[in-house]
Amino acid sequence: MPYIEIINEMIKQSQPSEYAFTCTSCKNYKGSLSCEKKVFIAFEGANLDHCSFYEVGRKCRHCGRIT
Repeated sequence: MPYIEIINEMIKQSQPSEYAFTCTSCKNYKGSLSCEKKVFIAFEGANLDHCSFYEVGRKCRHCGRIT
């Protein structure tokens, strides 16, 4: 991904939105800014309301991971 596209994505993920969600509630999120679907996550708490791979996950009461 060229530098300009990365900067543009970081700006997009910084914008507040009434539908904003973060990856920590998605079952594709693997922690440490890593996504199973290879989506670029700019920073912890990024607004990813435009992500088409978002799937609501549930937190496992045993291990704490989102499943």
